Amino acid sequence: MRAVPAPITVGLLAFVAILAACTAAVTPEWLATYNHGATSSDNRITWLNDIAVDSYSDVLVAGTAIQTGLSERQEEAVFVKFSPTGERMWVGKAALQRTDNDGSARFFDDTRALVVDNQGNLYSIAITQRTTDDSTTFSSHLVSFNRNGEQRWTRKLSDQEDMRALALNGDQVVVAGLSTQRFSLTGNKLSHVDRPEHSAWHIAFNSDGSYALTGGWKISLFSPAGDPLWQTDADQEGTALGESLFTMDDDLITTQSVEPRGAGLVTRWNQSGQKIWQKTLTAPASSYGLMGPVLVEEDYRGDLYFVTSNADGRRIAKLDGLGGFYWNKTSRSGIVKDMALINGEVFVVGDGRNEKYDTNGQLVAESKTGRSVQITQGRVAVDGDLIYAGYAATMDGGMGLHISQFKNR
Repeated sequence: MRAVPAPITVGLLAFVAILAACTAAVTPEWLATYNHGATSSDNRITWLNDIAVDSYSDVLVAGTAIQTGLSERQEEAVFVKFSPTGERMWVGKAALQRTDNDGSARFFDDTRALVVDNQGNLYSIAITQRTTDDSTTFSSHLVSFNRNGEQRWTRKLSDQEDMRALALNGDQVVVAGLSTQRFSLTGNKLSHVDRPEHSAWHIAFNSDGSYALTGGWKISLFSPAGDPLWQTDADQEGTALGESLFTMDDDLITTQSVEPRGAGLVTRWNQSGQKIWQKTLTAPASSYGLMGPVLVEEDYRGDLYFVTSNADGRRIAKLDGLGGFYWNKTSRSGIVKDMALINGEVFVVGDGRNEKYDTNGQLVAESKTGRSVQITQGRVAVDGDLIYAGYAATMDGGMGLHISQFKNR
């Protein structure tokens, strides 16, 4: 005979059923895939490094196309454009400036961040690895393509693999790493300042043109002209997996990944570099696996949203401007690589699982890719009520770009 549950158990089961019913499994409006060179050879991989939507509502992806194997290994910096209906419009391969014409050298190209201007031109950081039998060296480049997929120009940035941060500020492209360099949209170099004391991983601009460099265990603030205003060391030893933003009150929010793995340190600074408050977001789950970046967004009320994650869990929290918690939620999903905010609703992507949380922190919708993904990749872009989630996922006997469009309902 089946035992009859006690009343409290029935209530609990009903509550769980209600929660489960409120989480909708969402299917995308369309799905587009692409693996560069998969039709011409086996063992092809195309990583997805960044994604953006231009002013024409087209979707742009920066990727790295790899043919595996020891003797035949190749790596190419590629850019792919999809229409708002998911049609592939063009594929561009970056032609980068080489340090020499040595026929014995092999070159491997990679992409990093991607930004797009109002005319649909894209700008991306590309890294070249030059390998011979005796040595391996690197160089960093800034490359631009027009909206038709034609390469406009390329500029060498450094003889190192050191440039990581990229941003558009008005009519300038700004790149940062061990130096901060500014270019016009036509590729003219406007300034170059070496900053060997701060290897920046992230750059954020304020509305007045001042900017912050973060990551690399330091926090630096500069005037619109690039003059240093203040600099401080990060408070805890950790990693560079963080970012920053300026609030509507012109304060600076910085984040940093700290131990234990998946924990996050969040700090609010005033314009003079004084610490207003600091919070530690504990790791969402005990994990010895990989961890994700500490992500931050601000809504129109000045409330702040943070995401921390590791291979075994996610934490999503909403704080007011004074650092008080509205809510703080965890789940057993994996790494979050990117987030977006629309009217107080949070969208996160990572580990092949896309999730939407409402303004109260409740998980209300989710979508899974249905394929194995590269767990250190995953990006999201928003265009009005359309949301684009991008991954590198298994396909064609290798891995390729996997782009999904969702409607925010």
